[in-house]
Amino acid sequence: MLEKPTIARFLLAAVTLVMGTPALTDDAAAPLDEDEAVRRALARPGLDDELRALVDLARADEVAARRWPNPEASWSHEQIRAAGATERQDIAVLSQRFDLSGRRGLRGDAAARRVEAAGADAAFLRLDVEAEARGAFADALAAERRVASLRAAVERLEGVAAAVARRAASGDVAGYDRRRVDRERATVLGRLDIEEGALARARTRLAALIGAGDPTAPLALRGDLTAAAPSPLATFAERLPSRPDLRALDLEARSGELQARAAGRWFIPDVELGGGLKTVDVGSRRDTGFAAAVTVPIPLFSRDQDERLRGEARARAARGRLSLALGSARADVAGLHAEATRLAAAAARYHESATADGPALLRSAEAAYRGGEVGVLELIDGYRAALDADLLLLELEWAARRARIDLDRTSGGISR
Repeated sequence: MLEKPTIARFLLAAVTLVMGTPALTDDAAAPLDEDEAVRRALARPGLDDELRALVDLARADEVAARRWPNPEASWSHEQIRAAGATERQDIAVLSQRFDLSGRRGLRGDAAARRVEAAGADAAFLRLDVEAEARGAFADALAAERRVASLRAAVERLEGVAAAVARRAASGDVAGYDRRRVDRERATVLGRLDIEEGALARARTRLAALIGAGDPTAPLALRGDLTAAAPSPLATFAERLPSRPDLRALDLEARSGELQARAAGRWFIPDVELGGGLKTVDVGSRRDTGFAAAVTVPIPLFSRDQDERLRGEARARAARGRLSLALGSARADVAGLHAEATRLAAAAARYHESATADGPALLRSAEAAYRGGEVGVLELIDGYRAALDADLLLLELEWAARRARIDLDRTSGGISR
């Protein structure tokens, strides 16, 4: 700094320390990195209940499709009065229907594919939650860094303001210089207020996503925004067919094909077999015999036309959606890969340039001001350029990180 610290600067540093230090809560006890944020977001009980319910609903259909029909018990009583005698007949029969065509097995297999599709849909929802958690973590981390850069700028301007005030009191500088420094400081403080509000919002959103007990409690974040250049495009393109939602469409098509195959066996009807006991009472005599029954439906009107049409339509629709979605996904992955590659390279290049030139330029401006070679406006311009460089580097790194998150999500997620 140009001069010795002032009381105002000490107060600002104390406030910065208090605001930047996480509270000692359970959620802030240990620093939170991206992997931990994702783990906690996916471990929320409500999310797990929802995903399990999706699969269980489909599994219930499979249970119904594979279930054998219940046996049926019937009893009938007949009584006839003729020539003064009463004849009574009782028939008790137990019957069971049998599937000789294999339709029940095919329908069960079709339902099993729908269970797998539901599991893939649940995995895709988890992929969305993972990308949302990674994005929220990146947003909160970027907001923290913006606030830190602006606080550092305010500290520098506090030092300049104190130095200019002393020089103005001794008549070395004009009063305009002091007012100009105060105006610049107020401008940076206004930007700081905006970014602190954005930081509070980003932290609250992240806390809600990871299931923190108190969403308003500050979180201690650990990590950086730097995103390495992605691997070759072919690596991401190869992962696309296994993306959960695309795999779910393929399973849906296979389910429809199996359903149509089952309906295609309409010409083999189910057979119902029954057997039981028959008793006949005539006067005081009782005769007992065996009762048997065979029931075979005649496929005259119903030949499962609706089921076959429904299965074929579902298969065609799923195949069509899969083809369209796969083509769109390939284009999205190619575009996101190009964006992530370009932004990562730009961030690395700007980081190298800013690290090499920024501090040196700032020291040169301060030395020139102390030597009387430049005025306060030139010094303020140097500080503003340093702040703009910090914020631009942060914006590049944040944009590269978000592009990489979108690329990972669109290509099917990353291995964890």
